[in-house]
Amino acid sequence: MSEPFRRRKVQCASAGGLHGVAYLEWGERESSKTLVCVHGLTRCARDFDRLAAEMVRHGYRVVCPDVAGRGDSDWLENPMEYAVPTYVYDMVTLIARLDVESVHWVGTSLGGLVGMSVAAMRGSPITRLVLNDVGPVLTAVSLERLSSYVGKWPPLPNIEAAELFVRSTSASFGPHTEAEWRFLTEHVVRKNADGSLRMHYDPAIAVPFNAELSRKDVALWSFYDTIRCPTLVLRGEQSDLLRRDTAEQMAVRGPRAKSSKSPGSATLRPCFTTTRSRSCGSFCWNKQSGRIDFAIICSPKGGSDVDDPPLLQSHGASFSRAHSRGHVGGRIGCGRQREDRSLES
Repeated sequence: MSEPFRRRKVQCASAGGLHGVAYLEWGERESSKTLVCVHGLTRCARDFDRLAAEMVRHGYRVVCPDVAGRGDSDWLENPMEYAVPTYVYDMVTLIARLDVESVHWVGTSLGGLVGMSVAAMRGSPITRLVLNDVGPVLTAVSLERLSSYVGKWPPLPNIEAAELFVRSTSASFGPHTEAEWRFLTEHVVRKNADGSLRMHYDPAIAVPFNAELSRKDVALWSFYDTIRCPTLVLRGEQSDLLRRDTAEQMAVRGPRAKSSKSPGSATLRPCFTTTRSRSCGSFCWNKQSGRIDFAIICSPKGGSDVDDPPLLQSHGASFSRAHSRGHVGGRIGCGRQREDRSLES
């Protein structure tokens, strides 16, 4: 059976050299509406399978990249480049490859922070923005919790052991069916030569995160306040990454985001992966314009991937300087080659 998407790759540049960013493309390339969906720190493009399929039904072209160092994208030569400025430049390059004037953006955790950064730029191509359980204040307690396991995993002799690990680190996702947990697992692991499994990302993504770990909350209001496109924020009611008071401030500052929350869970549920159509995505349809104004990627139980924190290197002075300069510079070279990423090899 053929895949419902096309696998593609675009060459991007960082200070350390060139690297390839893989992406999945759904729907017709000629569509007048393009949606970019960007995953969290340790996840991959396949998280959006259900959402992408639904949006294609509404006439969208949907593009889901693997952020550098994850999935089928190349690993970076310099681990310290695993930071938001790199991802922003990569996504701008990707949008240029798509040859479109504007896009809608759904970003979960790290993907939301990257989207917020691109949307804050002058002349940004993002005209609709959905922030899934992430905002302009990142709490120290959540980042410290997440740093305890990002880039680390125990021996994974088989898929069952891998699923137990994913369940333990993603407990805040809330209840899932057995099939949903297996889906969340099978696309973020690959086989080693001895048949055991490894997580499907470069463990070095943890290097800048741990090197820059803040003991205080990290505020990014200067970027959020610059955004002017219609914005929707999704939040798990008990989330420790996106607090309620932050979500409330987001409604009255900057783009004055609309909001949706999921009661009784720490994070919004990753319903991109669910087999139930009700959780696949409900949509706010603008009957006058005949367009989907916002893609609300949550059912009453929600949907998120918030185990994946943004990198702290991107939140300090280094991010501010890189963002304002608007370039990466540096020598041209070849990125570090990733390991073979096929589950069957």
